[in-house]
Amino acid sequence: GLVLPPRLAPTQVIVVPIFKENERDQVVAAMNRIVETLSPLVRIKGDGRDGLRPGFKFNEWEMKGVPLRLEVGPRDLAAGQVTAARRLAREGVAAKQTIPIASLADVVPALLEEIQTDLYDQALARREANTRPVESYEEFRSVGEEQGGFLMGHWCGAAACAAQVQEETMATIR
Repeated sequence: GLVLPPRLAPTQVIVVPIFKENERDQVVAAMNRIVETLSPLVRIKGDGRDGLRPGFKFNEWEMKGVPLRLEVGPRDLAAGQVTAARRLAREGVAAKQTIPIASLADVVPALLEEIQTDLYDQALARREANTRPVESYEEFRSVGEEQGGFLMGHWCGAAACAAQVQEETMATIR
């Protein structure tokens, strides 16, 4: 599915209630309170649609790129907490964690900022790992064909040179 950084995601947090039919009203009311509490701080929605299993909703919102999912059920409410699931977990960090409901206003924005930083750091590392310096046009062509990625080299600055590079190698100057 789509991976959106929190700053770009139209919906940063989705709250998914998990309940059996006789627990619906209590859990949906808690979901609505959570959405109301966090809406001044983050772009949040609650998914209280009937007739859909939680797993379907998890998948749907993951495919839409929502970075953080909050799950709330009767056991969570009894414990005064929610379960938070990150869209992408980084190494050494659990994909799911519990957050006390009373702490959501502090923890959720900080968690979104952490997710933003993690995604940026991953993208930067990927770019650096795929960037290679070259010293000549022959090396540029060779490395471009064999390894690909981003190549850093000298350029004369003329549009004609850029056109020649693109014509001969399909590479574009950035």
